[in-house]
Amino acid sequence: MADGIGKILRREIDEFAVYACPFDRHHHWFQISVRRPRASDTGFGAVVMHTNVTALQHDHLTGLANRALFESQVQYVLELARQDGSAAGLALVDLDGFKPVNDEFGHAAGDKVLCELAHRLTAVTTDEELVARLGGDEFVIVTGIGCSAMALERLARDLQRVFKEPYSVDHTHCYLSGSIGTALYPEDGTTLELLLKSADSRMYSMKRAFKTRHEKWNLRA
Repeated sequence: MADGIGKILRREIDEFAVYACPFDRHHHWFQISVRRPRASDTGFGAVVMHTNVTALQHDHLTGLANRALFESQVQYVLELARQDGSAAGLALVDLDGFKPVNDEFGHAAGDKVLCELAHRLTAVTTDEELVARLGGDEFVIVTGIGCSAMALERLARDLQRVFKEPYSVDHTHCYLSGSIGTALYPEDGTTLELLLKSADSRMYSMKRAFKTRHEKWNLRA
């Protein structure tokens, strides 16, 4: 609350804004509505409405951050990285062979797989890293500032581990693979658009490199 009011008094927030609150290293987002003093008002200040809108920026299926929260978080992290003179990264994760799950078992089963993947991605990341669902079977992880190329590679290896175990779908074990692409600020780009382009290119290079791999379906005993 104090942070938001400070931004208002410094004129960093206009009549309406959504801003990040970095306390306790979790990803809280607040909406501030402001009515500035009228000419007839005496003194200084403003009328402020401060609302926690974090829950409104999450994917309804998986509970992960949605695209809007992801984009806001990236802009926030990039600004911190610029000020700090440090690096930050992101990793795109695309589930391979997901369409046959929907075709074979139905969309309810597909939703179950997506929710399980969301849980696994969250389990291998830290509180400083935001996991988001961009849509469909595509996910993304945003790191905090101070991320190095080595740390980003380690994150990619951790993400690859989530595909080691099968998914249980309607009495069937299915092993699904995932393609991962990473990008590091500022080495691979200084904007969200450039970083996504770089990560997307690497992700699809991985898909092409392993295009002969197939998803394995094993009936549970």
